[in-house]
Amino acid sequence: MMTVVIMVAAVAVAATDEKQQDAVPRFIATSQAANLSQLEYGSFTFDLVTGTARGPEQALRGEIEVSSRASGSYVFEAENAVYRCLYDEADLKAGVSVDSASRFRLKHMSIQALTDRKSTCLDVKSIVDPAKGSLGHSVEIFPDADQSYFRSYFLFVQPLGFRDRATRFTSELPLLEEKKTRVSELNMDFQRDGRQMIRVVFETEAGLKRAYTVDPVRGCLPMATENYDEHGRLGTMAVLGDVFHCADRCWLPKSMVLYNAMNGTAKLMRMTGFEVSKKPRSSDFQLSFDEKVVIPDSVKQVVYQDLSGISLRDLKALKASTTPARFIKPLAGNAIGAPALPGELENSPRHAFIVAIGLVSAAVLVCAIWLRKRWIR
Repeated sequence: MMTVVIMVAAVAVAATDEKQQDAVPRFIATSQAANLSQLEYGSFTFDLVTGTARGPEQALRGEIEVSSRASGSYVFEAENAVYRCLYDEADLKAGVSVDSASRFRLKHMSIQALTDRKSTCLDVKSIVDPAKGSLGHSVEIFPDADQSYFRSYFLFVQPLGFRDRATRFTSELPLLEEKKTRVSELNMDFQRDGRQMIRVVFETEAGLKRAYTVDPVRGCLPMATENYDEHGRLGTMAVLGDVFHCADRCWLPKSMVLYNAMNGTAKLMRMTGFEVSKKPRSSDFQLSFDEKVVIPDSVKQVVYQDLSGISLRDLKALKASTTPARFIKPLAGNAIGAPALPGELENSPRHAFIVAIGLVSAAVLVCAIWLRKRWIR
């Protein structure tokens, strides 16, 4: 079934007239969603290097002047997920720039997030006093049925495990429907790394462009994603590498490079291990803290005192010891340095996946059959 879905998405690129061009992005989004849905659960580990690069080519070659390193893990199943991306304390302390006596910027934060798809416990560890170099935790439980809080700092090679199967490409579809963007380029014979791929460029009325280079044979993975300003200058890009067929079910990259041409910042993420044959244990879904923390619960409007950890069961069963005076709101993911990069998952409109699946038409299927003959010729 998966092969059929991928082939349909691949062959749809025969589209040449306007209606068919509108249909091609939906096939790509559908294929991406189908690829992501092949894994019902999984456990992954990764390393993350952040720093600067002289240009996009240098970033792609891994020529990054390293400023910090992090290690992380991501575990998910149907109803639960836990994500960690942890920097060394020395890197957290070094990654601070002071604007004034009362204002400072953080380049890095250690992140932990635990969710049962109804609520999310989010832990952000960072510098709280640059003068003293002291670190602290900001932890809170949020209502999170749409997973927006869980995604706030989520960075991984692919958005596995989310119910909506939404990708950044998927978020283009409502804009296309609303005529807020258009397909300005559709190249079904685009060559990259010796492979025939599809290049789709969306352009807004203001002249901003977002280009996607997808691999039609391998789950329509977005092998390269680029944002350009109205003058055609590169803003940000994300490039996937080392693609493999995970458990003969899902196409995944083992690496991802994120580059911001506006300030030269670069990130290199590498998957270091994975397990997709065994369902995660309940004990895998918990957070631990290196000090006792206070956790406001904005779901129940209560607060928990002096906790050294929290589990899925605790999300439902913890009892409050006092009433909080106020609740925090986590910073947006792009508030801790460079703007959000195109490899990072945005909070796509909830209906985007439904649109992607629902708008496949018979006319486009005819087009798909035509190009299938062309591709396998």
